[in-house]
Amino acid sequence: MNTAEPLAPTSYRPHRGKLAAGALRRRRVTTWGVAATVSCLLAASGVAAYAGDAHSTSSITAAAKAGACIEQPEDVQPGGLPPATPATLATLHQAYNCILDNAYAGSETDTRVMLRDAFQSITQELMRRDLDQPTASIANLTGHRDQDWASFAKAYQQVIAGLPGNTAAQQAVASAAVAGMLSALGDDHAHWDDGSIPDPGATTVYTYGFVPVPSGRMTASITDAAPPLYILKVRPGEPADKAGLKPGDIIIGVNDLPTVSNGLINGGVLTPLTAGSATDTVRLTVQRPATGKTSTVELHAVGVTTPLIPTVSVTLLPGGIAEVTIPAFTPTAGDEALAGIANLRQTTQLHGVIFNVRGNGGGRDEPVTQLISSLVHNKLLSKNCDIHNNCTDNHTDDAIPLLNLPITLITDATCASACEDFTADIKFLNLGKVIGQRTAGVVSGTQRGFALTNNTILVMPTQHRIWANGELVDTIGVPVDYQIPYTAQDISKAIDPGLDKARTLLGS
Repeated sequence: MNTAEPLAPTSYRPHRGKLAAGALRRRRVTTWGVAATVSCLLAASGVAAYAGDAHSTSSITAAAKAGACIEQPEDVQPGGLPPATPATLATLHQAYNCILDNAYAGSETDTRVMLRDAFQSITQELMRRDLDQPTASIANLTGHRDQDWASFAKAYQQVIAGLPGNTAAQQAVASAAVAGMLSALGDDHAHWDDGSIPDPGATTVYTYGFVPVPSGRMTASITDAAPPLYILKVRPGEPADKAGLKPGDIIIGVNDLPTVSNGLINGGVLTPLTAGSATDTVRLTVQRPATGKTSTVELHAVGVTTPLIPTVSVTLLPGGIAEVTIPAFTPTAGDEALAGIANLRQTTQLHGVIFNVRGNGGGRDEPVTQLISSLVHNKLLSKNCDIHNNCTDNHTDDAIPLLNLPITLITDATCASACEDFTADIKFLNLGKVIGQRTAGVVSGTQRGFALTNNTILVMPTQHRIWANGELVDTIGVPVDYQIPYTAQDISKAIDPGLDKARTLLGS
């Protein structure tokens, strides 16, 4: 799914943010799934992955000479990156070896499964384009790395030969092949930054000005998430706002098709919800829970060129409680949160802090560690481990002054990646009660970028993360202490039971 609003600028160091992106070409994942569902929500909210893995012209030149992908230095800021060139069979071979040699589960991945999945993706792409071929099949996969590649290469060349002069189809097939290889890792953070999506910071992004989400937990397929589909956010001054749509409005029809069929979200209605050009329109039928009123509006896309940088807000609630809302773990999120709390303390005696991370899809490690270190010292937070359980410990930064305030945390099913780090630390270290919904279960260890010779980047976690007592979060999520979902009805009626519970727990 394409994003509905422009992405924020990225910094380019490794992270575990939901969308990995290059600083010069900030690209986005565009397929549905757990990660993409959250990615769509984040980007539509003006949130991007605040990371990346620096690549430079010199390192890519080195990769070309060596014939191997080059891991990008963690702290090197990007140099000039030439435009991506067409992917060839040699590019795919390089990607194949790069995945096996560097990804977290690469060395343990069965090449039969990996190349079967790659060819399955190819055939699906051919069928999608009505270009299926009678000889498009693969054989003789044995589990032997080089022999399996030879079998795949033969089958791939036959497919490409059947697409003479169709450059677009050839490149789509190549992208499908790499996506299939990566899918065999079972890692929701791995993707190929192949240069196919333009930089939203340099081009116009078209939008209807709203963020749609399902009411239930994020699942492997958006169609498995619980209906209804509703509007989480409306951008001021944009088409949805001008048409009178409001957060909490339930979308019951898109272009006169129902959003729910047989109790499930109708996946076919999702694509029209995002705009791709200035001529795009969409007809929405919505129901407002607060009034029960149903209406139909037609939205015309507008172009937006200014990326949004989500910022932390700190609000004083009755009873001396600070609500700290963190929409994304940007590089400055920790500083913003702590500065906001300090400002309130200049005029108010605070009795507690509520951290609100609903809708936060991740970002950087550093602000997470910074905020947790303001709550507790001398603690092991988590471990980054390779496939052979060689681990590196992550500890609190005890140079950061403690707040010495009781806290609660409000989270939800769209809290992913670095947001789940934050939630997991608070939950598993017993720093405060967690309220809302189980988090998305979309988290990994540190992502790194690997340059290929055609100026593209494979982004893959080289480690996975476990928490201090061995807890696992990826695919599982972080459980809450009080299950209080924030529903479309709540939003529409301007009530917030989760926030009320958080205040009660702090004695407010």
